[in-house]
Amino acid sequence: MAKSWFWRLMDHLAGKIPEGLRTQLQSESLILCDEGIRVGLRFKNYKAPGQRFTGFKNIAGYGALTQKRLVSTGYSNCDFDLPLDRISKDNLEYGLRKPNCFYFAFEASEFYEDRSGRAEVRLFTPKAGEFVRRLDSLLAER
Repeated sequence: MAKSWFWRLMDHLAGKIPEGLRTQLQSESLILCDEGIRVGLRFKNYKAPGQRFTGFKNIAGYGALTQKRLVSTGYSNCDFDLPLDRISKDNLEYGLRKPNCFYFAFEASEFYEDRSGRAEVRLFTPKAGEFVRRLDSLLAER
């Protein structure tokens, strides 16, 4: 799957993992990541400090998986950083929407004290199946 047009237009700046975060992810044994991909965000009654979202948005973004967490672009400074030690089948739904679409959905209050509502993140990437397999494997090890 080609990188988003916005990624190409902005010379690889849109949808790129911030350098500080990249360093943290690499120190946590980065397993899988993809940048400059289309990320679909679906919110239902989502509330974060100073922000309210309901609806669907497509943006250029990234997704990453380490030994410790699942990280993705969010919207308006609300990135998603989900620690694997807090993920269970009860609080995170994930899988494939399409062959090239990895999704995960959750109630924000399960992971964040200052957020509420439901969020669904869709990563449109050729690595979608690999995200599911690797996340399955990491969660099974616990």
